Amino acid sequence: MGDSVLRLKTSKGTSGFLPQSRRILGPNTKIVSFPGEGASAITRYLHSIRFDAQAVVVVWFLNEFFHTQWRLTEHYPAYMDALAEGLADVLGNFPHRAAIIGGCAHLWNVSGKFDMWAERVRGIVSRRGIRVVSGEDIYSICEITDDRWHVRSTPRNKAMLASYFANLVWQIIS
Repeated sequence: MGDSVLRLKTSKGTSGFLPQSRRILGPNTKIVSFPGEGASAITRYLHSIRFDAQAVVVVWFLNEFFHTQWRLTEHYPAYMDALAEGLADVLGNFPHRAAIIGGCAHLWNVSGKFDMWAERVRGIVSRRGIRVVSGEDIYSICEITDDRWHVRSTPRNKAMLASYFANLVWQIIS
């Protein structure tokens, strides 16, 4: 589950890659997206399913770092550490868990302070025993929409994302 990065942009809305993921991981696979809601919504949802899932991969691309118009805030938001700690705490309830956090400044076409801030958040979560990756490796090779913020809905992107997430699930299970 995660933020809007799990929804792929089409010319008239969004689509996902659930069918491709289910072909690889099986019929019990779920993808839940909270576009524009950030870590609080992800954490609430994780809390509600803490007894129902064995393996969870969270995607949090740190929308909280941005003002409207996709502009980076001037300062690290004071509440970010608490959001990261809360997410890590609830992830600790699952036997197998991972988090894709942040991406990178290059992906979002913003200043390098994003990378420092994202690394801080990743560090908080990983210190709690959660496998954490940036996601830069997959999202940097996906075809992106003209807004440079969303992945384009194409068969290639869907297949790549489904494979990436499946590999991450297999890594945390083994």
